[in-house]
Amino acid sequence: MYIVKLPSGEYLNLALIQRVEIDKDPILAVIHWSKNNRSVYNDKKDVEAIIEAMTNQYLDFSNDETT
Repeated sequence: MYIVKLPSGEYLNLALIQRVEIDKDPILAVIHWSKNNRSVYNDKKDVEAIIEAMTNQYLDFSNDETT
């Protein structure tokens, strides 16, 4: 389970995310969850934290045993 705490205090379970849409102007993140729900984030710090968490989750291969 991958949990991230946003600057606003909300916790997100990244494992349940189906898709993330990011807009830069105005800054906005729309998270589509596995149960067809969605959440919209428009606080700059929250959106940046979501981007960072998603990047770290999918680009961190430090525990990959195949290398």
